[in-house]
Amino acid sequence: MNRAPETNPCVGAPTPDVVLPHFDAAPQLPDAARIAMRGDDVHDRELLNALRGTPRIAATAMSLVNNADASDESDDRSIYLDLTLREAIVLAGVEDWLRQIAYDHPAAEELCEQFTHMVATALSARALAANERRLRIEPADAFIAGLLHDVGKAAIAAVFPRAFQRIAAHAHEMRGDISDAERAMLGVDHAVVGRYVAERWGLPRKIRDVMWLHHLGGDALPSSIQQPQLVRLIRLADVLVREAHVGDSGNYRVYDTSRDLAARLHVDARRVENAQVALEGATLELLAKMGFSRRDAAGSALRPDREADSAVVIRQPNEQQTTFEAISAFNRACGECPDLRAAIRALAVSAAQALASDCVVAITFSEGAPFVPAVASRSGHVNVEFPARPLQHVGGSFDE
Repeated sequence: MNRAPETNPCVGAPTPDVVLPHFDAAPQLPDAARIAMRGDDVHDRELLNALRGTPRIAATAMSLVNNADASDESDDRSIYLDLTLREAIVLAGVEDWLRQIAYDHPAAEELCEQFTHMVATALSARALAANERRLRIEPADAFIAGLLHDVGKAAIAAVFPRAFQRIAAHAHEMRGDISDAERAMLGVDHAVVGRYVAERWGLPRKIRDVMWLHHLGGDALPSSIQQPQLVRLIRLADVLVREAHVGDSGNYRVYDTSRDLAARLHVDARRVENAQVALEGATLELLAKMGFSRRDAAGSALRPDREADSAVVIRQPNEQQTTFEAISAFNRACGECPDLRAAIRALAVSAAQALASDCVVAITFSEGAPFVPAVASRSGHVNVEFPARPLQHVGGSFDE
């Protein structure tokens, strides 16, 4: 497998347009897995031909399906483990792809833990979709999206192995958001990398959207995405897994609890709690069916010594999420503004939230005379008492 040179890919501040082309060298997901993701659009002959070229993936997938067929449907675990052939092929393909990356990798253990996190997220998402049919999300789609949501991290590990090590170490040391460490070192985070490689691989749009947007709040999601509920569900599943300490995503920060996210999706909190209780056992069982032991070098150490995902929840939104949410809030408020002054007040509130500032002053200019239509705080409070007379511009500052 070709890896990018371990020199910094950028001179000075890294930028996405310089860094992202390096991911053209990342190993591609097996054809069988990519074809299986297409669901109803797949022709049996096409999938069969792809499986013939990858006997290991075919054997793993068939063993998972056979095990599922033999399980007791009355068992609560069946909602996690009764995989369809489509799900089993994608899982076997992702495991085979990650095994290539982890082979002789300096951060093989971190990749093992991340694979466990990905599998647990897939199972969590599958169970939630199956129990919440009103969301109109197919359990197989939820499973595949949950499995692939963090593929961008493995792609970073494949192309920049030592940078991946440093990123993981920095997030551990600072108890911070791994996305912040990725952007600081590479100029991009795993969500952007995930979207890039997903486009290169021709993955379905709904999967690409999840890989790109699974860390954003529901209000911040672009209106153009195909299945916003799927993105929200994967975010809930991801947080649920991290709270349950199954595997290690490498991330020390959670911005919303699973209970909060479930409430926004109108998902019964008891079902979320029940899912957490069963999750570790289901993940262990599925990995065992794939031939992994608890501390197998291929990927199933379930309680990492670093305990990144057992860190205390920190409600401190990252800059990207805060900005998106503030813009979204401003757009919604503008639709309800009766006049220009109301729109400027909405702008002041959004700016205060985006900047996490206790005070933002919105100043407008009319015929050379500025006045203050709004003073806002990040709590949303707006002072609408205007000055009796306009502020006068004096030598670069404003004096009454």
